Amino acid sequence: MIPDVKVVVTEKDLRITAALPGLHSGDLEITVEGRILRIVGKQGDGNCPFESKVDLPLGYDESQARAVYINGKLGIMIPPTRPPNQRIDFFQDPN
Repeated sequence: MIPDVKVVVTEKDLRITAALPGLHSGDLEITVEGRILRIVGKQGDGNCPFESKVDLPLGYDESQARAVYINGKLGIMIPPTRPPNQRIDFFQDPN
């Protein structure tokens, strides 16, 4: 089984979703290595292992990622490294 993984950018965060019916949260391992999010899973009996990788864009704080698994659907939310629509002021040259 290779899950259909979707990546969506919202105003609040980066959202990664996958339909993984028939699994439990204990069957899943989610890790981030560099800019790669890795989802590894196995069926409850240990058969049909799968792995899916997602290249993460710059500008998101993986250390604040949250995951939820409900009724066969995995959701991972990763907030931006800075608040959206943050004002950036011009540097004032002291000379």
